[in-house]
Amino acid sequence: MLTELKFERVLEIIRETLNGLDGEVRRHILGLALFGSLARGEGDPRSDIDLFILTRGLSRGVERRRILYKALYPVVARSRRDLTIVDVGVEELRSLRPSSLLLNIAYDAVIIHDPKGILRRLFKAIKETLRRYGIIRYRLPDGSYAFKPRDGGRMPRMVIQDWIR
Repeated sequence: MLTELKFERVLEIIRETLNGLDGEVRRHILGLALFGSLARGEGDPRSDIDLFILTRGLSRGVERRRILYKALYPVVARSRRDLTIVDVGVEELRSLRPSSLLLNIAYDAVIIHDPKGILRRLFKAIKETLRRYGIIRYRLPDGSYAFKPRDGGRMPRMVIQDWIR
């Protein structure tokens, strides 16, 4: 298990990274959250740093991810951990498809930067939608997490518009 001191150090590194970003890149980051094993307190020395980043006005797809990795990796590398980025443009939120990854991010998220409260509202809405549909999160034997209806039925078709107000 990751000790509290180590967890705090990871958060410190991420905050330092965000603060040290080039102003041009930083102004495009609307939200940043840690997710995955480190966010859950289940990390170990081999755990990577998983970041969910919400942007506005930055290139799309692979180009956006390349810009973010190039900006974030030099400082994160000091932690001797790998970096995984899941990035979404705010303009893409309405077209997002619910996925196990997105649901897990919402559950695990430790929000680090969210000046407009967009991530807080998004993650709260996702969790409320899951509760409304009776969806529960459970742990698989391999340590990962999945979702299923509490009543054992089929997963309902959820739409992202339910989450964005």
